[in-house]
Amino acid sequence: MKTKNLITIFLALGFQTLVLAQESPSSIPEAALLLSKYIQYPSVTGNEKDAGEFLASVCREKGLFVEIFSDEQNSFNFAASLFPLESGKPNIIFLNHIDVVPPGDTTHWTYPPFSGTIGGGIVWGRGAIDLKGLAIMQLMALTDLRESVDENNCPFNVTLLCVSEEENSSTLGAQRVVREHLDKLNAVVVFGEGGAGISGLVEGHPDQRVFCISTAEKQALWLKLIVKIPTSAHGSVPPLEYANQEMVQALARLSRKRQKINISDANSGLFRSLGKIERGSRGFALRNITWLKPLLAARLRNDPKVLATVSNTIALTKIQNPDGATNQIAQEVTASLDCRLLPGTDKDDFIHQIRKAFRKTNVEIVVDLQTVNAPVSSVQNPFYQKFKASLLKVYPDARVIPYMFPARSDNNYFRNEGIPVYGIKPVHLSNELLTSVHNVDERLPIESLLSGIEVYKNFLDSLMTTGSPITSTKSDKKTKN
Repeated sequence: MKTKNLITIFLALGFQTLVLAQESPSSIPEAALLLSKYIQYPSVTGNEKDAGEFLASVCREKGLFVEIFSDEQNSFNFAASLFPLESGKPNIIFLNHIDVVPPGDTTHWTYPPFSGTIGGGIVWGRGAIDLKGLAIMQLMALTDLRESVDENNCPFNVTLLCVSEEENSSTLGAQRVVREHLDKLNAVVVFGEGGAGISGLVEGHPDQRVFCISTAEKQALWLKLIVKIPTSAHGSVPPLEYANQEMVQALARLSRKRQKINISDANSGLFRSLGKIERGSRGFALRNITWLKPLLAARLRNDPKVLATVSNTIALTKIQNPDGATNQIAQEVTASLDCRLLPGTDKDDFIHQIRKAFRKTNVEIVVDLQTVNAPVSSVQNPFYQKFKASLLKVYPDARVIPYMFPARSDNNYFRNEGIPVYGIKPVHLSNELLTSVHNVDERLPIESLLSGIEVYKNFLDSLMTTGSPITSTKSDKKTKN
C-alpha cells in the first residue's frame, strides 16, 4: 500500500500521529519532530487554542516560564521566557503567530496539509514556513540558552511571544497583548516575521543570496465601497443609471489613477544596499535612486514586486451583489479594496484622493480595517547589527540588507510603541518554497530549519559573550527609534 494511502487512513481513523514518508524516526532531529507535531494541530485563524496549548506545554517541559495572557479558542496568547516576567529584566522578544490560513482544496496537496509529514528531508504542512517553523527555531535557540545561564549572571530576559489571529486583523492577538501586557513584557527589541534569504535580487549576480530584514512595513487599509441606486429591476429594460454600472465606472476611473513613486527612509535602504552589490550603471542608479527617480519611474512600475515597495497600492478583491436572478438588476453593490500604504502616508488624504477619482458622490466609502502606521526601525541599532552578524556566521557568502515589508504583520503594533522591531525568517528559501506560502504544499527543508536555529543561537551567544546592547528601559521606551 502506498504511503499516501496510509496517511489518509490514519487521518480518517482520527489518529494524530507523526507521518514519516521516508525517514527513520531515529534519524530525524528533535526540531523537525516538534515542527511536525505542531503542524498536526490545525490552527486556522479562530481556532488557535489547541495548537497554542501544545506549544506552551513544550515550553514548560523545556524549563521556560510560561504565562498565558488569554485562554480562549480564538484568542490564545502566551509568553514563554528565560526568566519570569516579574524579574523586570529588559526583554528581547521573539515574536511568532500560532494561526495559519486555510489549506484550500486539500486534494491538490502532496500530503494532507495537517499531517506534518516528514519526507525527503522536508517537513510538509500548513504553517511550516508561515509561521510555525519560525516558532520552533526561536524555541530551540532559547531552550539551548536556558541550559547554560541563570538569572543572576544574565542582565536580560528573552521571551518567546506566541499570538493569535495574525492572518486576520490581529485584534485578538498582538493588538490585545500590546494593549494589556506591554509593560509586563518590558521589551527592548522584537524579532518577528518579515524577510528571508532569497536569490535573484542582484541582476549581475543572480546566485547571490540576499537576506532581507524588514525595518518597516506598510499600513493595511481595507475599504468597502457601496453604491445604492433604487431603480426598476427588470434586466430587459435597463435604466440609464443603476448600481452595478455606477460601480464599474467608478472602479475604472480609479484603475486609471497611478499612485506616485515615493522613495523614503522606509524603502531607500533596500536600493542603496543592492546598489553596493551591483556593478556598472545599474549599481550607480540604485545607489542614487532618490535623485534619479524621474528617469527610473517607468522601470520601477514594470515590476509589481518593486512597485509595491515604492508606492501605495490598491487591489480590487471582491465585488458583491445581494442574491438575485440574472435578469434582476441589483439595487446595491459592494466592492472591497485592499490598500497598502507606505509609512508616513496620511490615511484621510489617501481616501480623499480615491473619492476624487470617483468624481460622483453616490459611492460611499467605509473603512473596513486599518492597521497602525509605525515609524522605521533603525539599522544602526546594535540588536540589528548583532543579528546581521549572526546571519553571516551561518551564511558567510550572503549579503544582509534592510527593506520594507510590503505586506502587514504583527510587527507594527510594537513599532508603534517606540520599540525597534526587525522582521526576518533566517532561512534561505527558493522561489518554489516561497510560492508555497499560503498555497498548496507549504513545506520547510529540515536543513533550513536547523540553519535558522543556529542563527538564533549565534545571536543569543553574542549577547552573552559581548554584552547585551540594551539601550532602552521602561522610562524611555516611547522614544522614537
